[in-house]
Amino acid sequence: MLARLVHNAFAFYELGLFAYVVCGWFLHPVAHRLRNRLARWYEPLLGPIRSHVPELRFGMAVMDPSPVLLFLGLAVLKGLLLSILVPPV
Repeated sequence: MLARLVHNAFAFYELGLFAYVVCGWFLHPVAHRLRNRLARWYEPLLGPIRSHVPELRFGMAVMDPSPVLLFLGLAVLKGLLLSILVPPV
């Protein structure tokens, strides 16, 4: 029961992070408002990652790798928590 709750909480947070990233790709006012609302949940984790990892430059294009690193970190943390909550048989 607790493992399912942890799994669902991480899935919900990851879905929100995906929405936060996708909203950054659009200039529409609704996307901008949604991104601003989601920022309070994701910027506290993305900010420190951005301060340690430089942007990737591809000619004129720039990519921020911090959301990808946050997704990976969340996956590792979720795996560790679930391995503690659900020991192997």
